Amino acid sequence: MINKLLFNSRLAYVFLSVLAILFGSIDSFGTPIKVTENGNSYNIAWKEGPSHNPTTINIYITPGVLSDDDVSAFTQGINIWDQFLPGINVNVTVGKPPKDTDNLVIVSFDKNLLENTGKWGEALPSYWTPDPLPPSGSTLEITDGQIILDSDAAGNSSLLQNLGSHEFGHILGLDDEERSGGIMDPYFTENSPVRSMNNKDRAEIDILYAVVPEPSTLLLLCFGLAGLASLGRKVVKLKNSAVH
Repeated sequence: MINKLLFNSRLAYVFLSVLAILFGSIDSFGTPIKVTENGNSYNIAWKEGPSHNPTTINIYITPGVLSDDDVSAFTQGINIWDQFLPGINVNVTVGKPPKDTDNLVIVSFDKNLLENTGKWGEALPSYWTPDPLPPSGSTLEITDGQIILDSDAAGNSSLLQNLGSHEFGHILGLDDEERSGGIMDPYFTENSPVRSMNNKDRAEIDILYAVVPEPSTLLLLCFGLAGLASLGRKVVKLKNSAVH
């Protein structure tokens, strides 16, 4: 009985160690955009609303450059972040935004962007600076933004999907993760395959927003907790039998 209990204890220890390594390593990387105000460093992020009344980010794409299929590919890239933004909705529209549109992100085009900067796209989130400023290390609220794409991206669905996910990541407050191979890796070309989200991307979004755990993670955690509960019952029974 003692040997079995020790074996179960070791299993529980190994399980908890794996969880600690998994979540600890994920949290150890991921670098959101840092801004400096009056010598203080801040993250920037959109304010999340409650589930019944989420914040809506309104994205307006300048018409006349992208086809319907192009817009669909670009939007598909943006939507990859949906599962990590329970308090935010994103609306994508082609056209001119109505006057005084809140939470506005304009997508415009520059035919010389790639030639002048070496980039297919750029993103410029804007944030509100309160007075007085909060303590250093706090998060300032993003209020609007701009995405600029090279016009020659039109017609390339995989490139537009990568641009949608990457540049909208910047609009959310995420920084580049160089050589990570994920969405926020800035090194991709017109011939690159569609990027998938990796641990560094998840770590960045986790720092800024209320992340909903993946089903596999929840299942693993439930099994672990059930195992620990079972182990606890065995310990109690062993103590009771020892007393009697």
